[in-house]
Amino acid sequence: MRHYLRQCRSCRFWKSKACKQLMAPLPKCRVSGNNNPFTCTGVDYFGLLLVKVGRSRVKQYGCLFTCMATRAGHPDFAGSLDASSFLQVFFRFIHRRGPVKEMCSDRGTNFVLAERELRNGIMRWNQQKIHDSLCQRGVQWHFIPPLSPSSGGPWEVLVKAEK
Repeated sequence: MRHYLRQCRSCRFWKSKACKQLMAPLPKCRVSGNNNPFTCTGVDYFGLLLVKVGRSRVKQYGCLFTCMATRAGHPDFAGSLDASSFLQVFFRFIHRRGPVKEMCSDRGTNFVLAERELRNGIMRWNQQKIHDSLCQRGVQWHFIPPLSPSSGGPWEVLVKAEK
């Protein structure tokens, strides 16, 4: 009897259970409501852009900072893809939007080198003077796994919208 019930298409259809979507838990920076916007930020570069300066056209790259909690975007122009250019854009961003606790990015060479330069620069500073006067904390930098651009979904969506 069981053999016939298992092969009956309508019996299998009516006795089957609905599938459930398994989702991973959201990161803490996405669900905590106590932080200011852009406290946890993702960053990515996009396209080669020709910007008109005077009568000439200059090649520049777009740098897009994405708030992980509100999905707001902050576009800016970077002169090139090197680390010093990114650090200039990053400091402009911090002065305009406020301090950043966590940064997320892909493993672009400019991001890896900029993170290393920031870490080494903070170690060279006088830690006691900074703590007494500014109470400044270092930025925690998280990189997505290599060869997985889908892990950077929040900023890749905004890059698509910018293009």
